[in-house]
Amino acid sequence: MTKNRRQKKNEQQTCSAMEIIAGFLLLAGFAAQLSALCARPGSELAGPWLGGAALLLLQAGLLKINRPRLRKSLPLIWLGLMLCLLPWLFSGALACANGLIQAWNLAEEDARRLLANPTLTRLSYSVFFTGVLTGLAILIWTGRKRPGWIGLGILIFVLPGLRVRWMSAWALILLLAGLAALWLDWVGAASKGKRWLWLGMIGLLLLPLSGSDPELSEMTQLRKTLAGRLDTLRYGRDSLPQGNLWEAAQLLTGDAPALTVTTQQLKTFYLRGYTGSRYEAGRWLPLQKAAYAGKQEGMLAWLEAENFPVAAQAAAALMLSPEPALEANRMRVENHGANRKYPYLPYSAEAESIAGPVRRWLDAGYRASALRGVQHVEFEEWSSDQPGELLHAPEWIKAPQTETQIRYAQAEAVYRSFVDQCYLDVDPETELLIRKLFLKEPMTSPGIYEAVTRIRDVLEKHVYYTSTPP
Repeated sequence: MTKNRRQKKNEQQTCSAMEIIAGFLLLAGFAAQLSALCARPGSELAGPWLGGAALLLLQAGLLKINRPRLRKSLPLIWLGLMLCLLPWLFSGALACANGLIQAWNLAEEDARRLLANPTLTRLSYSVFFTGVLTGLAILIWTGRKRPGWIGLGILIFVLPGLRVRWMSAWALILLLAGLAALWLDWVGAASKGKRWLWLGMIGLLLLPLSGSDPELSEMTQLRKTLAGRLDTLRYGRDSLPQGNLWEAAQLLTGDAPALTVTTQQLKTFYLRGYTGSRYEAGRWLPLQKAAYAGKQEGMLAWLEAENFPVAAQAAAALMLSPEPALEANRMRVENHGANRKYPYLPYSAEAESIAGPVRRWLDAGYRASALRGVQHVEFEEWSSDQPGELLHAPEWIKAPQTETQIRYAQAEAVYRSFVDQCYLDVDPETELLIRKLFLKEPMTSPGIYEAVTRIRDVLEKHVYYTSTPP
């Protein structure tokens, strides 16, 4: 054998070894991420990983001995085995889906229901993990000459973990190292010795990630930053702090026109954009999604069916009042420089009259439904000489007469119970502070206006604000 032929043969063996090592690394990374997402100990995936690694070696061996027909039949054999084990495979898949749902609930403060899985056993996990990792072993070996496609597959695989902020640091290290090994082999970087040196150096550079927390705070922050920039690109931005009191100084910046309001009747309106429901660490945040789950699941849809629009109660109540009927006020709001994510409607807007790319957002008002947000919106509002927020409950709610009033009153009672539970229920320490500061003296006519006035008076005595804190 000549020297050139021997060198070429050694180079081919090195490439094959690099591909096998890359496959081992990728399989280990996939196994680590599955362990994190499915909330299973890593020891349970040792056996399935060995099965995938053995399949990789088998494919490499068949390539060496030139058995292409047998090698190409492996996917069909794998598919047949999976069909035979389908009940356990399906049960394991449901269990891992439940792990992902639990991670979602933890990350989003949600309460989505878990999937029913009565046949779950440890064998189900083993079959599922083995099926997934052996299937990935076949895909890795088939696509080993296309690192771009392998990289796209890795991105798709880790996206759920990034979305729920639960990404294994070791999985990221192993997946990136495996992808780097495939890339080095694909481009034929340097000599065989230097390729292994490059792979070792890349591994050392990735190793510090192993000390990261399982949620990978850097990636979480990157995801939030990207989401914020995408939000700004879609809807623009303004000087409103989106409920963040630490950025209240923004209210003092900018004097360009933001909205143009056209109204048939001249009266006072409070236009609503961002609305917060709970106060936490200096920010008004939306109510936790978990509040609308469990016993409250489907409540908002039922209220809409009962003709009780949660975000437009004022107009609905006034339209049912037996008092002298009010005249509808036609309005139009055009957005020139405000955040286009919100339609800026008054509380007294009639839900069915809203014309524009607008959708109801839980019970916190309305949001834009168009890609670029709300440019303008038209609607009718119903109010007297006071804004809808200051409206007292009409007398007929205590003793409804017509069938429509009875349905409204029943729906209002259901929603009032939800509000008492989720909005007004506070911990004993906070309740004691509220009573000490704001309720020393009884309120003569309890209502929103007097409550707001009382809060303003107390804050003026005990709190001061400066746009440049010390």
